[in-house]
Amino acid sequence: MILDFNQPGRPTDNADVESFNGGLRAECLSMNWRLPREVVRGKIDAWGNTIRVVLTLR
Repeated sequence: MILDFNQPGRPTDNADVESFNGGLRAECLSMNWRLPREVVRGKIDAWGNTIRVVLTLR
């Protein structure tokens, strides 16, 4: 097994991860929101279920 790490400071190398992190920050980790942990976890689970379905259809 060979591990291949992304170059630091190059978000174009890992666009999927950057997209996920941006969406997570915008949806769930905004400092203006004070949501209970259960609500945040539910949003993340719902998002994860939609992504897994899309990835299996490729």
